[in-house]
Amino acid sequence: MTLRCTCGSGALEITSQSYHGDSAFESYECQHCGRTGTLDHDGATGSTRLSGCLQ
Repeated sequence: MTLRCTCGSGALEITSQSYHGDSAFESYECQHCGRTGTLDHDGATGSTRLSGCLQ
């Protein structure tokens, strides 16, 4: 999976992250436009949700 901001930039910086077993939560900030977004991965179900500026 390649993360991109809605502005089209791939220049994302992780601003926070936490891991619990097979699950992960990460927050990102786009270095091009300053928008923020999150990635939430549930290891039990294998599902990944993106929010904010991430696509």
